[in-house]
Amino acid sequence: MDKRLFLRNALRQNKPAVGMWLTMPGTALARTIATVPGLNWILIDGEHGLVTDRDFYEESARSVVSLSKFAPQGIRGCGSPFTHHAFGVDAAEYEAKCNDALLTILQIESREGLENIEEIAAVPGVDVIFIGPFDLAKSMDVKFGGDEHQKAISTILKSTKAAKKHAAIFCATGDQARERLEQGFDMVSVSTDTHSLVRDVSLQLEALKK
Repeated sequence: MDKRLFLRNALRQNKPAVGMWLTMPGTALARTIATVPGLNWILIDGEHGLVTDRDFYEESARSVVSLSKFAPQGIRGCGSPFTHHAFGVDAAEYEAKCNDALLTILQIESREGLENIEEIAAVPGVDVIFIGPFDLAKSMDVKFGGDEHQKAISTILKSTKAAKKHAAIFCATGDQARERLEQGFDMVSVSTDTHSLVRDVSLQLEALKK
């Protein structure tokens, strides 16, 4: 089971956790992207799956952690006959290891989340704080990439690191991802499926004109 925990392993080994967002449906697409060397996570953007957003307060963060973990750490129900198959282990091994294997990732993308980031990041069981920069700028009513926006991102990063948690942020390009890693982020995206398709087709059309 442990060898399949690519994202968790990268974070625990202090290696860059590099991934991609998928917005289009289909297992074939996910399987294809998963073969790309250098990626160790894929997020299926279904608003928003196991990465939870709108975590404004300490209480909501504690609730997410509790719902994610089996007892005695949480209140997650046992009994699914399918989850352990994904890791090629039996149900007993899965239940014994999954609390430690599971990453609880909270997405901060609001002014309220920013204001409460120290308390949220300090909650036991929270593993990763993931910044949604676009919604954060909208919530703050500031210019994306402007001084106030960058200061807010820096504040979240600093508070996350002070709580000894991993810091993540959405990036649309490899250049952005490299810059964020250099700033101290642990987990970054390099693209989305739709952006990658449009960019590559555009490049090929430009090559055709040469």
